Amino acid sequence: MKNVKKPCVIISSYDDVKNPYYAGGGAIAIHEVARRLTDKYVITVITGKYPKAINKTIDGVRYERVGLTHGGPFIGQVFFSLALPFQVMTRSFDVWLESFTPPFSTNCLQLFTRKPVIGLVHMLSGEDMRRKYKLPFDKIEYIGLQTYRQAIVLSETVKKKLTIMNPKLTVTVIPNGVDTVALRTKNLHNKKNKKYLLCIGRIEINQKGLDLLLNAYKTFSNKENYPLLIAGSGTIEERKKLQKLIVQLSLSKHVKLLGKASGKKKEKLYQEATCVIVPSRFETFSLTALEAMAHAKPLITFNLSGLVWIPSQCRITVKTISANQLAKAIDRLVSDQELQKSIGMIAFQFSKSFSWDSIAGKYDEVIQSRISGQV
Repeated sequence: MKNVKKPCVIISSYDDVKNPYYAGGGAIAIHEVARRLTDKYVITVITGKYPKAINKTIDGVRYERVGLTHGGPFIGQVFFSLALPFQVMTRSFDVWLESFTPPFSTNCLQLFTRKPVIGLVHMLSGEDMRRKYKLPFDKIEYIGLQTYRQAIVLSETVKKKLTIMNPKLTVTVIPNGVDTVALRTKNLHNKKNKKYLLCIGRIEINQKGLDLLLNAYKTFSNKENYPLLIAGSGTIEERKKLQKLIVQLSLSKHVKLLGKASGKKKEKLYQEATCVIVPSRFETFSLTALEAMAHAKPLITFNLSGLVWIPSQCRITVKTISANQLAKAIDRLVSDQELQKSIGMIAFQFSKSFSWDSIAGKYDEVIQSRISGQV
C-alpha cells in the first residue's frame, strides 16, 4: 500500500518562539497548534528573520525565515510583509494560514493565489496603530480585510467586528489554549507561594500598559512585602525606556526585570506569584491571562473589549484605564487572601476547557474544510 501524501499547510507569522524582540503569545499559540498537527500535515511556519535566526525543524514543525536579519523589528516586519506575496506565489501548499502582522494587519495574500488563504487574527492592529501613530492604519486594515473569504479569530468580540467590516467573511472563533500540565491540581494549593506581584509578557510600554503599572505600584503601600516582578522580552529601546522609568519613579529597590521567561522558569513564576497583573491598554485575547488562570492565580485587568471572554468572577476588573484605579485594585486583592483564593479557584475551573489538544482539533476541522472545498 502506497503512503498517502500529507497535505501541506503553511503558516506565515513575523513572530516566532525564538524571536528576541517579541516571542509573544501568538507565536506560542502557532507552535503549540502546529506541533500537534504534524501527524496529519506537513507544516511549515514562515517567520521574519532576526540575528542568528536559521531555518530549522522544531517539534516536527519546519521554520523558515524571510526578510532582513538586521535593522530591528520594525524594519523586519516591513520587509517580511513585502516578501510574503512572493512566497505565496512561489511555494507549493494546500492551505495557507496568514497570521496578521502590525502595522497593517493584512498582507492581502489571497489576491496572489487561487489556493485558500485563511486569515489568522491574533490581533487587529489597525486601531492600536492609529492610536499610537495618528495615521490611518485602520482604514488600510479595513480595505485589506475585503480580500479574504475566511478567518480564524480568538473571541466573539473580534468575530463581530470582522463580520461588520466584511459581511461576506466566514469567521471561526478558536481561542488560544493552555498546556494541560499546568492544569494539574497540585498547583492549586502550592505551599511554596511567595509574596510578589507578577506581570509577564512582551515588553512594550504603551500597548502593554507598563507605565500604568509602575505608576500604580508607586502608590502601593506594601512594596516591602510585595515586590513587582516583570518578565518578558522586547526591543532594546523598550527595555531601556522601562528601566529608565523604574529609576525615575524610584522603584529600583522593589521592581525586578527578569528578562524572557519560559519553561520551568515561567512555570515557577506563575506558581509562586500572589497575583498576575495584565495592565494592557489594548488586547485581543491575552495568553498570559489564560496561563495565570490555569495556575489558579487571581487576575487584575482593565475593562477591555478584547478581554470580555474572561468571566468577571475570574478577575478584578478595573473599569477605567487609570494608574490610580489600578493601584486601588492591587491593594484590594493583596489585602484579602480569601478573595485571592476564591478568584483563583473559579479561574482554574474556567481554564480547563482551553487545552491545546482541543484547540488544535478545532484548527484541524477548519483546515480540512478548506481542503475539501466546503468553504
